[in-house]
Amino acid sequence: MTELTRGPLHPELEPLAFLLGTWTGEGTASFPTMDQDVRYGERMVFEHVGEPFLLYAQESWVVEDGSPLHLERGAVRHAGQGELEMVIAHPVQAVTEVSHGRLDGTSLDLSTADGSVSRTRTGDPVAAVARRYRVWGNVMTYELDLATDEVGPTLHLVAELRREP
Repeated sequence: MTELTRGPLHPELEPLAFLLGTWTGEGTASFPTMDQDVRYGERMVFEHVGEPFLLYAQESWVVEDGSPLHLERGAVRHAGQGELEMVIAHPVQAVTEVSHGRLDGTSLDLSTADGSVSRTRTGDPVAAVARRYRVWGNVMTYELDLATDEVGPTLHLVAELRREP
């Protein structure tokens, strides 16, 4: 956790408390437009500031040489009755993502199907994103599907992360 985690957890976030903390691990990125698959390291942080949302931060790097790959910043909120909302900015790609989805126990399924993807004039041609997170104790797995203007929904990322003590 970071210094931003403070005060009691907002009651609306109790169903998401299992996400709190810093998660690190590795994954594989692939996509039809990539020359080869890439093994990446990743750090994902979920923290609270006493408000009815969790702050979200993600960063990844190439395993072989440590060079940066990607970063995201955003927030996730529980909208009641198992409904979720997530807003993410992707500064490197110049894209924003608004996703809606469901919480089922410690599984989250989110997509932009009922939300939106926006990009700047020079942003990457992202058309849609779907995310699936599964948490078992201190282990998180996730998959991310990506669609672009040229390629339909395709599995892009698969990773396994562990919660730092």
